[in-house]
Amino acid sequence: MSFSIRSFGFRHLAAIAEWTLVGLGALWFARFAYLKGGFVVGSDMLYYLDVGLRQVGDPFITFRYTHVFALRLASVLMGSTLGGVRLFSGAVGGLTVLLTYFSARFLTKEAKLPNGLIAIFLIMSVPLVVTLVLGPSVDTTLMVIVLAFVALYIVYRHDAKSGRWLLGILGVLFIMAIRTKEVGWALVVIIPGFGFSTDEKFRWQLLGANLRFFFLGTVIGVSIMVIANAIFLGTPLFGLRPADLASYYATWSDLVRSKPTPAATLADLVIGDNPIVFVLFAAAGLWFGKSLSKATRVLWLFPLVLLGLLLIGTTRTAWSIVPRGFLSGIVVMGLLASRVFAVHLPMHRRSIQLSLVAVLTAVGVALFGFVTKNDLAYGVYYEQALVPALLGLILMLMIFYQNREYSGWAVFLLLFAITANTARLNVSSVARQLESSGWRTRFNLPLAIGASIDLTRPFDAYFSWGSLEGLVGVANRDELAGLINSALDGQTVRSDYQIGTVDEPMIRSMESAEHKYVVVTASEWDWLRTAPQDRPEWRDRYEAFAEPGGRYVLLTLIED
Repeated sequence: MSFSIRSFGFRHLAAIAEWTLVGLGALWFARFAYLKGGFVVGSDMLYYLDVGLRQVGDPFITFRYTHVFALRLASVLMGSTLGGVRLFSGAVGGLTVLLTYFSARFLTKEAKLPNGLIAIFLIMSVPLVVTLVLGPSVDTTLMVIVLAFVALYIVYRHDAKSGRWLLGILGVLFIMAIRTKEVGWALVVIIPGFGFSTDEKFRWQLLGANLRFFFLGTVIGVSIMVIANAIFLGTPLFGLRPADLASYYATWSDLVRSKPTPAATLADLVIGDNPIVFVLFAAAGLWFGKSLSKATRVLWLFPLVLLGLLLIGTTRTAWSIVPRGFLSGIVVMGLLASRVFAVHLPMHRRSIQLSLVAVLTAVGVALFGFVTKNDLAYGVYYEQALVPALLGLILMLMIFYQNREYSGWAVFLLLFAITANTARLNVSSVARQLESSGWRTRFNLPLAIGASIDLTRPFDAYFSWGSLEGLVGVANRDELAGLINSALDGQTVRSDYQIGTVDEPMIRSMESAEHKYVVVTASEWDWLRTAPQDRPEWRDRYEAFAEPGGRYVLLTLIED
């Protein structure tokens, strides 16, 4: 059929405008995450960067190597490890916005632009999500893979017959998920959705036929990991050999480090800092689940199965649960929560009336905080009064107006009033908190001395404890090696470093030229220059360089 200007109607223009808006929003957040993010938060993140640099296959992190390879690829593209982390943050930020919007927008045939916007605002109103986008962890990589899996599953359900090739891609993503983190196995709960036909009946024959495409994708996924192993590690079969798997499982322990109460654990993981996501996720499934196809309802099981795997993990290993482990569950709950409303055009008269009531109520509650004399800061009032009041009104509309043609626009406007501002404040607040937390400045020391040291092995360096003060997350030689390698793209190991005090034993080691480099603070250097005066031999062996900031002094062994 030939294209004509006349056939290019309003719907085409609206679609172009919609995806242009979404694309610009994703690019803006990607740029924001690139400029403001790139924080190497925690010792585990430092270790993943370190093993990627040193091209080491460590069985202890066998199921983390999708994340390790992604970080390494970003570092290669940027030409430096720290630049790679920034690129990784930017890519994660942009993909999170795009995949969340796409999944919410096409979750059902009646979903529209407002559903996608609310899904984005919901997840961005959760501090944990923004924190992990700006300071990416292994859970961030899993989140993006899960979002991609959900998005492609939704596309497949819209055109199951001609979209079977998508099942192969889902198989690849499944392998990538479990090679990112063990809880990636939670995606298994979505696989039964392959067996539902268009008449809503589960057919084993259909499931079997579709699984052939899915399993072919898993074979391709394993092949991709073998190729990545060969490129980045030089060991193609790492993580697949029985010895590697045995070493990995040997690190498990049947001892339980802690037994948090189930209520406290559930509150931290599922509800967390923003209960709106959980409340709306539950409401969308309970109130409106019957109007969804069974294949779509399967998606509601993923956060629950993920939670179950995390809870089981606390009883089978020495690890305790941390909220970031449920990150993938939070974002899936957020995009599914957007199902609580549906907007229709043209608007019904009752819909217009309810929307006006919703807007007036939101404005009235907001103004109440200004005109009344209370001791609460407005930010606290917004969080403790305005949001609960509007959330209560949303639930009332859902209860009394089951026909979403009436309540859809009103619920959307109320959710927009709650989530848009919360997301805006949350993004800026988390960025400020991370900037002042010390995670960025932890690299000040290696960057200050980097131009004056050669990391070529054999490498031997002595760092005083004083020089490490204020460097967040550096408490031992492993973390020091990871810090130096990540900042300067080196391949040193823990045995290349010693950490100690500036005292007589250290001076004796300098007299015997045991260390190629010695790093001390400016005050420690002042002491070394003046005492003890009867031991001047070491001064003839080392040359001192004061870094421009004046805080550290690097002593370099003078080669004979």
